[in-house]
Amino acid sequence: MRDLNKYSLLLAGMCSLPHLALHAEDYPEYKVSGYVMLDHDIFDASFTENGDESQSKSEIRRARLSLKTQWNDNWKSKFQLDVSDGVEVKDAYLQYQGWQWLDVTVGQFKEPFGL
Repeated sequence: MRDLNKYSLLLAGMCSLPHLALHAEDYPEYKVSGYVMLDHDIFDASFTENGDESQSKSEIRRARLSLKTQWNDNWKSKFQLDVSDGVEVKDAYLQYQGWQWLDVTVGQFKEPFGL
C-alpha cells in the first residue's frame, strides 16, 4: 500500500502540467482505462467431511489501470500501473511530437515496435 501512495503522487504530478495546454481550446483530454481480474471460488458443504459449512473466497488476481493525457497537439503522457503480487509501474512517460522528423519521449515506456 505504501508503493501505491508513492505512485499516486507521481500520477498527480504528471496530470498537473496545465502550462502545456494554455493555448488549446479542446485540451487537455484524459482517457482512463484498465481491467480487473477477479477470482471467486465456492466450495459446497457436501464435499467436506462434516458437511456443515460452505466456503467461498474472492481475491483480485490482476489489475492494470492507466491514464493517458493529451495536453495539446504536441504533448501527451501516459501512466500505467500493474497490480498483481505488488504494484509495478509499466508505463510512465511524457512525449513531445512537435517535430515531423523526431518524437521525444522521456520516462519508462515499452518499445513501440517488436518482432
